Amino acid sequence: MDAGGLRGSSNGMGGGLWVVVVLDAVTASILLIAGMAKAVSPGQLGQALAELPVVRNGVSTGAVRGLAGVEIATALLLPVPPVRVVAAVAAGVLGLGFVGAGLAGWLGGSTTACGCFGSRGGRPLGPVNVAAGVLVIVSAAVTVRAPAAADPAHYFRICVVGIALATLCLCLWTHRGLIRELTRPLSSSR
Repeated sequence: MDAGGLRGSSNGMGGGLWVVVVLDAVTASILLIAGMAKAVSPGQLGQALAELPVVRNGVSTGAVRGLAGVEIATALLLPVPPVRVVAAVAAGVLGLGFVGAGLAGWLGGSTTACGCFGSRGGRPLGPVNVAAGVLVIVSAAVTVRAPAAADPAHYFRICVVGIALATLCLCLWTHRGLIRELTRPLSSSR
C-alpha cells in the first residue's frame, strides 16, 4: 500500500478513522482476552470480587461467565460497521465496570489475584484494571463520535487485522514471565 493509501486518500479512511481503528483494535483485544479468561476460569475473578466490601454474597460462576459472554460479543461486534457504535457504548459500560472493580480492589486492599486479562496468578484488582477501563472508556467515546468509514468492508478488514495484532501483543505481554522461562537456556546438567 502506498503512502497515499495509508493516509486514506484512496481507501476512504482518513487519519481520524485510523485512530478509531487502532483504538477499536486495542479495546477489542482487551475485551476478548478479559472475556476468555473469565470464561475459562470464572472462579478466580469470583474469589477476587468476593473479598470486596461492595460484593456481599459473592458472585456466581454463571454470572462471571455471562459477563465473559458480553465482553467477547462486544469485542467481536466492534469492527462490524453497522453495529460499531452500539458495541462501543457496550464497551464503555464494560470499561466503567473495569474502573469500578479496580478502584474497589485498590482502595479496599484486595489481595486475591483476579486472573484478569488471562494472567496466570497475577495481580489483585487494582490500578491495572483502572487503567484498562479508562482506555476502554476513552476508546468508546472516540468511536461513538467518529464518522462512519466511506468503505465499511475495508474498515472491517483493517480492524480485524488490528485486533489480531493487538491480541497477540497483549498475550505476549501478559505471559512474558512464562515466555522468559520457556526461552531460557537449558541448564548444563542435561
